[in-house]
Parts: sequence; C-alpha cells; structure tokens
Amino acid sequence: MTSISIADSEVPLGNPPPNPSIQRSSVPLIAIHLSKPFQIQSKIPNIAVKGTPTGDFTATTPNYPRTDPDCWWSFGKCTTPKLAGLIPDISTCPQPNTFDKPESKFVYVGSNVIDWPLEAQRGLADGHEICSHTWSHKYMTGLTNEQAFAELYFSKKIIKDVLGITVQCWRPPFGDTDDRIRFIAASLGLSTVLWDNDVNDFRFATLGQAVVNANYQNLLDGAAKGLFNAHGTIVLSHELNDGTMNTSAAYLPKIQQAFKHVVPVAVCQNVTQPYIETSYTYPTFAEWAKGTRVKNIPDPVPNPGGPLQIPSSPNQGSSSYPAGAANTGSVAAARRSLAASVYGPPVEQLFLLEMG
Repeated sequence: MTSISIADSEVPLGNPPPNPSIQRSSVPLIAIHLSKPFQIQSKIPNIAVKGTPTGDFTATTPNYPRTDPDCWWSFGKCTTPKLAGLIPDISTCPQPNTFDKPESKFVYVGSNVIDWPLEAQRGLADGHEICSHTWSHKYMTGLTNEQAFAELYFSKKIIKDVLGITVQCWRPPFGDTDDRIRFIAASLGLSTVLWDNDVNDFRFATLGQAVVNANYQNLLDGAAKGLFNAHGTIVLSHELNDGTMNTSAAYLPKIQQAFKHVVPVAVCQNVTQPYIETSYTYPTFAEWAKGTRVKNIPDPVPNPGGPLQIPSSPNQGSSSYPAGAANTGSVAAARRSLAASVYGPPVEQLFLLEMG
C-alpha cells in the first residue's frame, strides 16, 4: 500500500479535540490533506446524511427505498457494498480455529484512549488485536462528510500516539454505516468489521440479566443445531461493567464446549500483521489451530505527535486490512500488564466462534 505521512503541523488541530465532530468548521476535509494528493471530497458518493448522530432515523426510514441502494446496515444489515470498488465488510469467519485462552479484537473509542492510556496500552500488550471505534461513538450515517472524516481520523491518530500502532480496521458504532461512510473509511485505510450475532449485553441495565443470558444461550443452542457448521460467527460483546464481564466469564466455559474455535478476527482472516508497523505479528489460522497464541507483540511505544500513515488514494479495490501470510518471527514475551487497574476503557469485543 502506498502511503503518505501527515505531520501534526499539517493538521489545523494539533491534538484530537474533545469532540472532533463539533469542530468540523476547523477541520475541513481537504484542509487536513491540503498539501497532499489526497483529494477525496469530490469522490465521496452523493449519499444523503441519514437521521441524527444520536440515532433518530424517524425522518429517514419511512421514505428510504426498500431496495436499500446505499447498503445501509442499520436498515437491512447489508454488508456487501453496492458502490463499485468497495470491498465487502468483514462480518463472518470463513475458517475455524482452536483456542486456549481466547484473545479478542478490541475496538477503541478515541476519546477513551486519552482518558485511559495505560489500560489501552495493556490491551495491545496482552495480545489483543486493536481496531478503531471512532472518536466519540456517534451514529456515523447521521454525520456530514467532514464530521465522519474527523471521527475516523482522530481516532486513528490517538491510537497511533498512545499505542504506537497504525490500525487498519474499524467497527461502526451501533453497526451504523453505508457506502458513503465506507468510502471515507477506506480512504483512511480502514476496513469495516461488523458482526452477525449480538448478545446485547450493553443493554444489561434495561434488559436484565435473564435476557442477556438467553442471548448467550441462543448462541449455544445454535451451535448444537449446526447453524455455524458452514462458517464461523462474529459475536459482539462488551467490556463495560461488572455485569457484562461477569456474564462473559460465566459463559466462556460453555462456549468452549459448544464451539471448536474461538479466535480474533485477524486470525480468522489470516492477517498476521494487522497494523502498518510490521514488528507486530499474530498467528496464522493454521498456527493458532496448533496452539500458537503469540508470535511477536512488542511493548507499546507511544509516539505522540508523530506522523500518521494513510493511503495516498482511496484503496477500494482491495482490503486495507491486508491478507496475511505465515510469519515465523521470533516468539516474544508478551501479554505484559502496563496498568494496575482491573478494568480498562469501555471497549467492545469481537469473538469469532466456529462449530467443529
């Protein structure tokens, strides 16, 4: 992938603002790349903003075409873009994989990384794969082009500043995305990762323990019925509070019995180097199946104010989340604790489950 470096001095705001979406007048889309051949404004598909950033779609859905021309996930769970050139979202796992102690994909909200930098670093050091989850967790289709760009750019930037890695994947808050947002994300070198099963544990307080338990049980029942024999499932759960964490821990042994493999998204996709920085290597699917859990995961090295690499042109034809290959780099002592805190920033976990 051809990349360019953009220094903080080239960005109107040197540090991520409290909420980049409300700073859009200071962060015009083209201003960030004023001196670079990266003019995407005119190429962004002419797709209207949908609803509001808080998810009120009452004025949108009644008149939205039933054919779903924008591949709007919130409308019909569409994961295969209709805009020519955009790659499909990652929403299922095509391969099984064995597990020991399951590592997951953590998706970081940028503003949380500022509030809990050590805990964010610990997620990387403990062997988890890291992706972006925007800056302030808004419904992305409810944002303007400039707002959406800022949400993704500053999230990617703060992860680079604090963890020293350049992520190449993102998960839309609430799953809300369409081809306009996918194009903006792809222009920033981010592939879209979604899910096909949700235990809805983030609604723990309102739904109650019994409902969340039933959602987990539905997964186990589905496995018993062979629903996941053809391909694995990406399951969304959250690290939010004692309730969500205790429930996840309680069901883990049952999941291990019902499913043959529990793997991170990168492993399932055979992406051994999910970041621009090639010093971080993860196992291939085959290696994980044989018991390898860590390849080479150095300690996080913060790089505040450093340049951020993004594609020099929208990379639509192939995934910016690169197709991995086996890497036989030396095994490093990993999974080091960088913070004493028991709980890190609120993050979301994407577990891949495959029935054997």
